[in-house]
Amino acid sequence: MIIYQSSKAGFIQDVDQNALSPRLQSAFLAKTGSVPSDSRVWADEYSRFSTALRNAAVEDDVQVAIEYHISAAGRFRIDVLLAGNDGTTDNGVIVELKAWDTAGFSTIVDLVHSPIGGGTLKQHPCVQARSYKGLITRFNQDIRERGIGLHSAAYLFNLHRRNPEPLEDPRYHGILADTKLFLAGDVEELKRYIEKLVPKKPKQDVLFYLENGRLKPSPELVTRVHH
Repeated sequence: MIIYQSSKAGFIQDVDQNALSPRLQSAFLAKTGSVPSDSRVWADEYSRFSTALRNAAVEDDVQVAIEYHISAAGRFRIDVLLAGNDGTTDNGVIVELKAWDTAGFSTIVDLVHSPIGGGTLKQHPCVQARSYKGLITRFNQDIRERGIGLHSAAYLFNLHRRNPEPLEDPRYHGILADTKLFLAGDVEELKRYIEKLVPKKPKQDVLFYLENGRLKPSPELVTRVHH
């Protein structure tokens, strides 16, 4: 279920006119009957993301999905998903947004000490984004069969890179090789990442297939379960 979808131009216009948060709230109420507790940060986080998207050399009709629920229960929610074409392939770009201004590495695999509750253990933001990509790839048959590429990234727009940066510690290199991490000073890098993957409008209606695609486990998942 996609709570909000528009084009690049429509999304930026909604941000500029302070209309995005009210539209998200109305859509959540209409589709789920309630508004999530993190709604208070929407205006800031989507405005911060819009800066990179606004300045990226991508067509105005690239697709934008906000608050995409992978599961019906809303347990897995993608903050932003961009859909476009790189000149050859239709792509979906998942971006996990975090307002964290600090975080530290953990000795527990794939976890970090977040600023929530004074250091609560949370998934590394890139692990979170990668897991969303994996869920779609493993269960959405149309995305697989139509050759739509999926990519994942995390953008922590309040966290300035330290030296060394705990979230880029060698223990996380495996996940960082798969899923890009962008921090507060990486707006230009995030812009180039978007330009590389979705500079043009998708040839297929990627958001339609994300929301309405046939649900069937991938052969790899079936084989793994049977073993």
